[in-house]
Amino acid sequence: MDSSRINADGFAAKMRVGDGNTFVNCISHHNIDDGWDLFNKVEDGEDGVVTIKNSVSYSNGRTLDDDNDGNTIGNGFKLGGEGLPVAHVLENNVSYNNNMDGVTDNFNSGSLKIRHVLSVDNARFNFLIRKSPYDDSAASERTFEHNLSDRVNRSSKYNDVVYAHHTSDNWLMQDGESLNSAGEALDQTLAAEIKAAVAYDDGTAAGQRKAALALKAINDARD
Repeated sequence: MDSSRINADGFAAKMRVGDGNTFVNCISHHNIDDGWDLFNKVEDGEDGVVTIKNSVSYSNGRTLDDDNDGNTIGNGFKLGGEGLPVAHVLENNVSYNNNMDGVTDNFNSGSLKIRHVLSVDNARFNFLIRKSPYDDSAASERTFEHNLSDRVNRSSKYNDVVYAHHTSDNWLMQDGESLNSAGEALDQTLAAEIKAAVAYDDGTAAGQRKAALALKAINDARD
């Protein structure tokens, strides 16, 4: 156990990590900090690109024995840090019920590639991809495609934030509703499937796992 209760991540490909690290078919859950932490320190220079595919991050920011309701730690996928530009890749992943953000740039100013990610019921933002206060030159090269954000049991006062080139096939939380860029609501059948998946979560570790894997099956089946 991390004695500080804030620093134990599931997968930590960070701080001087080289190119070519890829995570495929992985699950990260009930870590006291982030599910995936790709934090990058300024003094280390730019890390290598990390790719995460077909993976699930759920119920992080808490352990099996500690709910940790402060909502100040526990991202699903943290994609960098401190303004350094690294073009990390997320593809076909699920972020569910994490104690902070589902997917966050963490001030990575690089050309992130985020595609086919389902982010549901994370405490703060489901997606937080900001305009960089450090260097905005790579923003036009960021891609955000076919991603879906939804809320069933966990509301938030925050709308999703995506500062990137994004296609019309994304659904983001805006004023409590999952909408595409045309303002159209999420398909009712798909919304019902997501709701049914989340219903497996009865607050137990087994229920949370069942819900997360049901969401992964839904995401795999999306066109």
